[in-house]
Amino acid sequence: MKNKTSTERGQISTQRAIDRQSGGNHYKNLKYQVSEFILGNELNWIDANIVKYAVRKKEGETLEQKYNKIIHYAELGKDLIKE
Repeated sequence: MKNKTSTERGQISTQRAIDRQSGGNHYKNLKYQVSEFILGNELNWIDANIVKYAVRKKEGETLEQKYNKIIHYAELGKDLIKE
């Protein structure tokens, strides 16, 4: 039996949360679900965000913007391990 979940419009959906995306399709159309990869490999929050930004194809986002986000998380990770 499928779980029923609420949608933004108050309608009931029988689709699992892992099978849908809210606010775009920059993860949904990937060959592998990013969340399953992150959880399956027990990545920490920093590494998970690096993977998330590396694989997504967000409409309107330039490669420079994408790489700047990845660099920011890598720098954040380096700062946090110093503490």
